[in-house]
Amino acid sequence: MPRSIPSLKLESSRSTKNRVLRAAAKLFATNGFRGTSMRQIANRAKVNEVTVFRLFNSKRALYKEVLESKLKKAPALGISSNFSLQDEQTFRALAEEVQQVFDPEFIRLVFFAALENPEDMRKSLSPHMDRCYGLLADCLQKQMTTGAIREADPTVMAKALVALLVYDRMSSDFQMRGASTPETTKSQTSSLLEIWLHGVTRPHFDRVNGSS
Repeated sequence: MPRSIPSLKLESSRSTKNRVLRAAAKLFATNGFRGTSMRQIANRAKVNEVTVFRLFNSKRALYKEVLESKLKKAPALGISSNFSLQDEQTFRALAEEVQQVFDPEFIRLVFFAALENPEDMRKSLSPHMDRCYGLLADCLQKQMTTGAIREADPTVMAKALVALLVYDRMSSDFQMRGASTPETTKSQTSSLLEIWLHGVTRPHFDRVNGSS
């Protein structure tokens, strides 16, 4: 049965909106909020400027929706409450989610937002990141009660993991300038997880061997 005219119009409107969001994200990430005009966005999205204003009312509203559209990909953290810290597959999945969200475009958007619209960034980013930290911290707290890991602030531990992953993504994209490969990224992520899980110090041989 053919789709109705209203459903076709709705589909077309969504397609146009998504096209505008993609164009705006690219330009905001390249030129910042102040350096990007609605006309530039319209031209890149191949629509007229009136359409952009009809969909988003203002440049600030469009900017905030760009950030929100990126954050919809934020990690769901499907971690079981009884997970094992030795289960690197769990953390590998988390690492992939975090690094998918913090792609080069989103990192640039965050940097520009921090400089130009810190309040917008705080309102958009903080709730998502707090949820991410909170879920991981809850799991770590459960591991502390069993004695599986040392006593420490679980939120700080969660932030340390995310910071390692995000900085790794930033350094790969900004310093290596695209030279990293999926294999290189996978290897680096494995090393980061190993360091976060087990630290960088080696067991004291005398203590391990029981000698004085």
